[in-house]
Amino acid sequence: MRTRRRAGAPLAGLALFALALAACEGVGLLSSGEVGEGPAVTPEQGGSTDPGNPIDDKHGTVGRVFSGAQTCSGTLVGPKSVLTSAQCVEGPSASFVLGEKSHASAKITRHPDFKGPGQNDLAVITLAAAVGVTPSPISAAAPTVGLIITLVGHEGANRRQTGNTVASINAISYAFAGGSTACTGDMGGPSFVTISGAESVIGVHTTKSSFCGASGIDSRVDFYASWLVTASGGDIPAPGGVTPPPVTPPPTGTAKEGESCAAKTCGAGLTCVGVYNGQTKELLGKYCMESCSTLGSDPACDGAETCSKSPQGNVCFASSSPSTGFTSNGSTSPPVNPPNVPPATGCGSAEETEVVNLLNQERAKNGLSALTCDAKAITVARAHSQDMCDRGYFSHYTPEGKAPWDRLAEGGVQFSSAGENIAMGYATPQAVHTGWMNSSGHRQNMLTPNWTRVGVGMIRCKGSTPYWTEVFMR
Repeated sequence: MRTRRRAGAPLAGLALFALALAACEGVGLLSSGEVGEGPAVTPEQGGSTDPGNPIDDKHGTVGRVFSGAQTCSGTLVGPKSVLTSAQCVEGPSASFVLGEKSHASAKITRHPDFKGPGQNDLAVITLAAAVGVTPSPISAAAPTVGLIITLVGHEGANRRQTGNTVASINAISYAFAGGSTACTGDMGGPSFVTISGAESVIGVHTTKSSFCGASGIDSRVDFYASWLVTASGGDIPAPGGVTPPPVTPPPTGTAKEGESCAAKTCGAGLTCVGVYNGQTKELLGKYCMESCSTLGSDPACDGAETCSKSPQGNVCFASSSPSTGFTSNGSTSPPVNPPNVPPATGCGSAEETEVVNLLNQERAKNGLSALTCDAKAITVARAHSQDMCDRGYFSHYTPEGKAPWDRLAEGGVQFSSAGENIAMGYATPQAVHTGWMNSSGHRQNMLTPNWTRVGVGMIRCKGSTPYWTEVFMR
């Protein structure tokens, strides 16, 4: 979302698949780990810098924000107030370019609890003088799953827009998925929602799944509305509006076992069951599952599945992998064994090496070449895991703001593009591999065709909690 190197990912900081199998409630099935705020990738990974999104000629309040070395997007939401993400402002000043005119800042106010992408990632730029353009209102509406939103951002000097859909929600942000982002430069830009014919800003872009990914995270404007009004000194009007009704897209097509039934009807003998996060209680997805009779072990359940209770009846469920843990995949054929990939060597500890082996097996199943281990990258990855433990943070970005590619360069690793996954709490290589594969953004990072090398670093924080860092390069 930036013209620089930072890009985030899908569902920020969620412990994976803990409470499961409920439309509204269910039996808690606890997992053991947490993936990071989303994979980090350099711009080179995602392909074209022009995703083909339509030029936007409607949202004249959305302009470019320049601050330090950052180039982002922002929205005029008060006569002198620009709303953007906190990671888009460096130092004490910024400029806001609307059309061909640049407007200087008088003050920058970052959210006091900003800790990185997806974490209170909002800022208000107070301009030295009013712009003379009617600002866009901020929304009091709480997002709902299925809500259609319009993402706006800058591709260089061109302002672009695209439609997308709210996929999941937590207290301070929501994830969107289904369309494409405005790509380069749209970090800090707005998502608009139309309610009763009136359009307002419902979210601010904070992360996305890859350079030009089809999903990402927005900070919720309704949650931060009071702070925004205060931070602007009252220049931003208090929001109005009503909460939009829930939106449920009509099912189209038929889904197999293990496939999403959010927009499809499950095939014969399968039941559509919701999977919830055990900590936030938010819906992570709906998947087709086989019916079973005896709780626990049941002949109908294969692989990692167990017969579990849900409001829709007893179903075969794999708590570690609800969307991909169904070994029959809706057919009667036996499970397909992983391709025969030669084991990796020189990849660090036995646990680190096993993560690489699992990664290369997954890539082979998807027709991709195996990655070789980079000794210097292993050292860099292990050092980042140790640093997160020592200094008590969990992010791709250090407290000083260093990104993965900064650390790789300092470690003497040669690369033209790079990416990173992080995780904590997963006790085994298989567990952390599954955790990453179950997150769409992290999975995309692992299955990016043009990577050639990898480095995995794991440490046990204070001899206990595992911290994992996985870096990719070409």
